[in-house]
Amino acid sequence: MTTTPETTPERPERPAADPVTVALLLPPNRWIRDEARRRGWRLVHLEIRDYYLPPGIVPRGALVNLLPDDPRVRKLRRRGCRVVRLGSFPHPKDDQVPAVLPDHVAEGRLAAEFFAERGFRHVGYVGSDPWSKFLVLFDSFQARAVELGMACHLHRTACDLLARMMAGEPPPTTPIRIPPRGVILRESTNALGVADPTVAAAVEYLWQHLDTDLSVEEIAREVGMSLDRLKRAFHTHLGRGISAERLRRRIEVLADLLQTSDTPIADLAPRLGFHNLTHLHRQFRLAYGTSPERYRLAHRRR
Repeated sequence: MTTTPETTPERPERPAADPVTVALLLPPNRWIRDEARRRGWRLVHLEIRDYYLPPGIVPRGALVNLLPDDPRVRKLRRRGCRVVRLGSFPHPKDDQVPAVLPDHVAEGRLAAEFFAERGFRHVGYVGSDPWSKFLVLFDSFQARAVELGMACHLHRTACDLLARMMAGEPPPTTPIRIPPRGVILRESTNALGVADPTVAAAVEYLWQHLDTDLSVEEIAREVGMSLDRLKRAFHTHLGRGISAERLRRRIEVLADLLQTSDTPIADLAPRLGFHNLTHLHRQFRLAYGTSPERYRLAHRRR
């Protein structure tokens, strides 16, 4: 008697699920393309198609940089499409179209802290009209600057002149020129606003040798200042000691490298004078509230 082995009937292969179609009403960029690929989305760039939606294409979602009451946004919503706005400022109809916006309050505070860490005692707001959309940014910048002991200046000369003219004063016949208050020499916006040139030179020398553990004596000898006087000068002009400034700068440079390079953290560490990865991770978390790895994932510049 012969038997045939019992066979399991073959299961028909399931057809692959159709990718989710997402419409883009904003300039395409690498970050969105990479994120869409990771999520399995099919992108339809309506902006480069003059906002024409091809026949048979029904997007389930859309990313836009248009205002909530824009006709193109309303058309997508009428079709049942979920819409998220990537904008710059709040809008009264954000309750209808969810928005992802920059935190201008945090930006203003961060800017003030940036200058305070570099020893600036006077900061100024120059740029977009702070009395319009950027008022919240200016207010947070000014408030944080005052908290940190800095004076925040806002040039009101033009506004004062306009007010006088509207009150009937004749306009001036020549331009009003605002004289400079002084010059702080620096190589870049990363420089320190330190009035004492010897301290500035010491900081610059320290920054140039982050890969080594320069002694305080070596730095003092390099700038021609006594050891005790240099220590006092650092606390006077920076509000912290030499070792604290070295650590702060090392962490700051590491954060920038994490955003701009793919170099492994273990390779970056010795270049910045970190000989113990545990110490590096601990100090980075104290400064940024997260690990270097998570920081890189969140802030990587595309």
